[in-house]
Amino acid sequence: MVRKKKSSSKDPYKLSKHDEFDSEAFAVAMEKMVAESHAKGAGFGSGKEMENRIAEIVWGKFREANIGQVKTDRESSQASSLETSRHHSPPEDIATIVISDVEESTSIWEENSHAMQEAVSIHDKILRRNCDSFNGYEVDTEGDRFFLAFHTPLDAFLFALKTQLDLYKADWSSDLFSISAAAAENSFRGLRVRMGIHQGPVSSHRNEFTGRLEYYGEAMTIAKRIGAMSRGGQILTSSDTWNAASYKAESDMDSPQVLDLGNHFFSFKGGDARRCRILQLVPASLAYDYFAARRRPADRMLDADGVSASPITGRQFEPLDTALRATSSFHDAPYENLEVTIAFIRFSEIEIQYEDPKPILSDLIRLVCDLLVGTRGYHCQNNMLAFPNISEAIEFGLGLMRALRENYYSELPDMITFGCVHDSFLAMGPHKTTGRADYYGKVVNRAAHVSATSELGTVNFGVSVDNSNPKLPLLKDEFDCHFKGVKELKGVQGDMAIYEVTLKDQEENTED
Repeated sequence: MVRKKKSSSKDPYKLSKHDEFDSEAFAVAMEKMVAESHAKGAGFGSGKEMENRIAEIVWGKFREANIGQVKTDRESSQASSLETSRHHSPPEDIATIVISDVEESTSIWEENSHAMQEAVSIHDKILRRNCDSFNGYEVDTEGDRFFLAFHTPLDAFLFALKTQLDLYKADWSSDLFSISAAAAENSFRGLRVRMGIHQGPVSSHRNEFTGRLEYYGEAMTIAKRIGAMSRGGQILTSSDTWNAASYKAESDMDSPQVLDLGNHFFSFKGGDARRCRILQLVPASLAYDYFAARRRPADRMLDADGVSASPITGRQFEPLDTALRATSSFHDAPYENLEVTIAFIRFSEIEIQYEDPKPILSDLIRLVCDLLVGTRGYHCQNNMLAFPNISEAIEFGLGLMRALRENYYSELPDMITFGCVHDSFLAMGPHKTTGRADYYGKVVNRAAHVSATSELGTVNFGVSVDNSNPKLPLLKDEFDCHFKGVKELKGVQGDMAIYEVTLKDQEENTED
């Protein structure tokens, strides 16, 4: 007999203490459905919203199958056998491909073949042990390169993060450490293994000699491209693959550091090209603390001599240098002198005026990203941007208004506002889920309020008022400033002088 759970507003999926719920099977079903939804483009939203909606569907299927009932010993045994079978079976239709490779392996072989032979044995054991632990399937090997396939992105990320930690802690020989490419320094230790991860639809065939299943198609091609971009000790993945598992980052993956490396174009045979956003993952214990490094000296922990009490270490990698990079990355986000211009685009009026604003807002954000290409601006999140100075932010805001009037929805400029403020920030580093630059400090709050209190259809900046004599930023000659008054903004300490900016030729055309 099935025991019925009591309704609970806090956790609708929690059974009573007398029920035995197959939580592992539920988690597996959740992961699989999340992966499939991203691969097929299903509209489940993102983050907690996605997790809740998919959980409702999976829970319904569990209820229909009476999986919530108390299981007999026989049923438990059958479930265990099924799970063991899943661990060792190759994924079908949709797979998460992981390609790993040892950096500078040829030079290490040349310098000390005995030390390298021993190191490769340790390397192979670690990869195979973790592949088995996280339900992976070993497709093939080429020297020290491994081709692996996993059932879900979460399994692949757990494998990659655990493997990087195990490689760092491995019992390497002192002879290996004497080789520069494997020396122990700055959160690197022993063989540096680079990894590329991508999830998507796959086709497969069985190798007549090895008997192993081999994969081919776009997913495998993209995984190879991503792997080739990576460096030793670095994990790279596509953003779509990460998004399918990111809701488990804290609970299951020990909150790895995520870094946005921008959009890159991958070309395929026949002239086709695909734009792919690349993210970097680093285990939390090996990550470089950008927030600590990009913080005002007064807020850092200093010793008696004024030197940082604990030197900031961790894995850092050079920005990806590809000819086909389409957008800026975290490394391009402004932070010089610990100052930044933060700008907000307020589009709440669009949400009010349109019954279904999502397609319009999607087009607007896409236009913003396209216009940022070639500038020093950076897209932090949906409606928040960062620039080195006020002048470049204002130029972008006016260009956005002009592009909307000329090429897109002509009425949209009258439904949005663009407001910005330049100031110092408290700290800056990667967002824990998106990897994009995240700023903390009064400059963010002030910019948001300037945008929110400005008139629709205008581009504005705010300046903190000090003794009624605000210091104006240096602007281009073609800009005209119009003082709109001094405002006391909610939640902002001190008054702000607000200025609207227009182009001079725009004013002349208006007068004509």
